[in-house]
Amino acid sequence: MPPRLLKALKIAVGCSAAILIARLLGLEHGTSAGVITLLSIQDTRRDTFRVAGKRFLDFFLALGLALLTFPSLRYGVLAFGVFLFLFTLLCYLLSSEEGLSSNVVLASHYWIAGALTPRLVLNELALLVIGVGLGILVNTYMRDISGRIRQDQAFIDESLRNLLLALSDRLEGRPPRPHMEFSPLRAHLKDTLARSRAHEDNRLRKETRYYSEYAALRRNQCALLENMWEAADGLSFLPEQAAATAALLRDVAASFHRLDNAGSLLEELEGRRAAFRTAPLPATREEFEARALLYQIVRDLIYLLRAKKEFAGRLTEEQLRDLWPEGPQDCTARP
Repeated sequence: MPPRLLKALKIAVGCSAAILIARLLGLEHGTSAGVITLLSIQDTRRDTFRVAGKRFLDFFLALGLALLTFPSLRYGVLAFGVFLFLFTLLCYLLSSEEGLSSNVVLASHYWIAGALTPRLVLNELALLVIGVGLGILVNTYMRDISGRIRQDQAFIDESLRNLLLALSDRLEGRPPRPHMEFSPLRAHLKDTLARSRAHEDNRLRKETRYYSEYAALRRNQCALLENMWEAADGLSFLPEQAAATAALLRDVAASFHRLDNAGSLLEELEGRRAAFRTAPLPATREEFEARALLYQIVRDLIYLLRAKKEFAGRLTEEQLRDLWPEGPQDCTARP
């Protein structure tokens, strides 16, 4: 079911159920329970719980201000205006704006009644409990988008592999591969990161942070790869060190999906960087600039692999067990 259709269905069912329950309990202003349910249904479970807590905090804040302003100003329009000013100001100061609208509606019932009796306060509290409770209840069902995120991961991994191979071809003087653009990949990474964070907020489980951390890793690696491409585009000719660097790029691309390859590849790259230092000095300015750009490519490739190594080191046993039931070596096919 499309996300917007699912949310519309939740709103319709939740609001109707809240109003029905309020009426069955004989509560006054039962439609307000439906309005609170509408305002309580958020895009993620985490947001729903967060907003629920703020609504209850704001309820007691509104009650205190109503007791302070309504009787002293004789429940006039001025009383409601002063209450609204103070309540709005405090909600902003406490970063609790989510509870503003629903509790203004509830407080207006005290003002309309011209009294703040215990029975009316309990009535409004019951409306809040029903509205927030139904909002939480209907949001217990959230679409599992982990399958979509895994498809995103496979696409991102394949795109980065192809860009690494294309860069290797560039350093060997081969014709460029078609459709080697970063814009679609950047857009896909942005969408994947948003989906991953929403999935994390819906599941409320620690191990689901892997998905957003993975997307952040690939976004950083994509930025490094863009820097490497910019350096390669500045090469006016290919020095002799370019072939060895191209071979390293192919090695990285070939094992891009593995978690345990960064250490050995980093050793090779550090050796390649050391070879740059010990090589004879360039004979011409053109050669000097070309080798400097090549050195920059190797440096960024080291950063790319270090980021991967740090990411793999942060994975917990639970994440490895749940995401790679047959072992952590293949994180493209599994996650």
